[in-house]
Amino acid sequence: MDTTHEGRTTSPMQPFTTKQVAYGAVAFAVGAIITFVLPFLG
Repeated sequence: MDTTHEGRTTSPMQPFTTKQVAYGAVAFAVGAIITFVLPFLG
């Protein structure tokens, strides 16, 4: 049984770009608006 995982990487180990951070921030903002603001408008 091979217990070495030298070729494997998991998400926390991979670097991410500023563009990916921006997409995540936009997705979070849209989700927060839908969750917290939209119910008060209706």
